Amino acid sequence: MTQSSPESELVARVQRGEFAAFETLVRTYSDRVYRLAWGFVKNDAEAEDVVQETFLNVYRAIDRFEGNAKLGSWIYRITVNTALMRLRRKRRRPEISFEAMQPEGEARGHHHDSPLLVSAETAEHIAGRGELSATIQAAVEQLDEKYRVVFLLRDVEELSIQETAQVLDLSIAAVKSRLHRARLQLRERLIDYVAERDG
Repeated sequence: MTQSSPESELVARVQRGEFAAFETLVRTYSDRVYRLAWGFVKNDAEAEDVVQETFLNVYRAIDRFEGNAKLGSWIYRITVNTALMRLRRKRRRPEISFEAMQPEGEARGHHHDSPLLVSAETAEHIAGRGELSATIQAAVEQLDEKYRVVFLLRDVEELSIQETAQVLDLSIAAVKSRLHRARLQLRERLIDYVAERDG
């Protein structure tokens, strides 16, 4: 017989109604849930509300958790759904750094020819970081939700491709495709912004 893991034992205890086990689960994941929630709502009070609602949803749904995914991935998925619902209600825009817009190779210093990268510093000096940040936020908000969520998880929250795929219940190929589309769309919009500023 396969020996139970500490995670599966914890889940089994919560499913049996042991409140102390649920408190352990909350303590184990609350910091990570808070960081992920804050990455979406960018507000301490809102993030706390997402955390509370997330764990309430976890408690309600724990009987349906069958262990097909990691417990953490399952909780993160609930966090993402909870945060997105709050964003739809509040229509808050996430704050995105300019650096997150660069493809991974370029972020490490391996630059390729690109109108955005060539003009980005000029745009920042002309417009200031505040205006550019607002432009990036607006561009992210205009992305289709399926692209926006992948971008936030991968490039803002810095989850790996594999973790992002687990959280969203997508294939790795689908995550890579959506992330590529998100980056391309955002870069095109920022190229237009830079062209307008430099024009």
